[in-house]
Amino acid sequence: MALVVCADCGNSVSDAAPACPHCGRPAPVEVDAPPGAKVNIPRGDSSLLLMAAAGILLAAGLGMLLLGKAAWASACLLTGIVLGVAGRFTALIRRRKG
Repeated sequence: MALVVCADCGNSVSDAAPACPHCGRPAPVEVDAPPGAKVNIPRGDSSLLLMAAAGILLAAGLGMLLLGKAAWASACLLTGIVLGVAGRFTALIRRRKG
C-alpha cells in the first residue's frame, strides 16, 4: 500500500481506498491491458444525440411554420439541418476510425 495525492483536495490517500476520505473523490479506474494493446473505452454516442436534437428542432420548426411564426420556424429548421448534418458527419468519422 502506498500513499497518493488526491487530485481534488491535495491530501494523502491510500492507493487501495475506493475514494478520498477527505473530499469523497472516487479513485481512478485502471484498465489492465498488455503494453501496446488498444483499449476501447466506451464513450457516449454524440452522433445519435445530435441527430435526435435535429429531429426535435425540425419538428418544432415545422410546427411553428404551420402556426405562422416564420422567423422562429426558419431558425429552428436551419439549426435542425445543421445539427443533422453534424450528427451524420460524426457518425461517418466514427465509422472510418473504428
